[in-house]
Amino acid sequence: MPARPPATPTTSLSSTTIRRAARGRSPISVNAFGRLAAEALREAGPPAGDANYLAFLDNQTPGKARALAELARQTELASLLLGTRLPVLKRDEKPQYLLSTSTLLLVRGKALHLAVYSGYESPADVEWIRTVTARWIEDLKRLNGR
Repeated sequence: MPARPPATPTTSLSSTTIRRAARGRSPISVNAFGRLAAEALREAGPPAGDANYLAFLDNQTPGKARALAELARQTELASLLLGTRLPVLKRDEKPQYLLSTSTLLLVRGKALHLAVYSGYESPADVEWIRTVTARWIEDLKRLNGR
């Protein structure tokens, strides 16, 4: 497989969203975090709705990350599974796909953004990224006394 420049999904957290979270050094309230999380979820678009993610991504704009599933939504947590079909460089090239998770977690009054990335070739990749994301969330909660 030829080398390809790294691709980053175009939908995650917008710079506006991040700036809003970064203003000031005071803790972020649960209400402010809720608004931040709602904006991040809205930017990713509605989730795909079924597990046939490849077919869904084939009908999307190449290079644009789209919501595949909502992994978690709680008062202090929002997590999405995103997918991207990478742009094809050559006409006869097989499409390549990228999975990512975008998680916002309120930890000690600060909004923490966790992102996990993986190539997408089979349903095992979806399971792997879901499992890794869940582990990171649980570890961060445990280590921060939540």
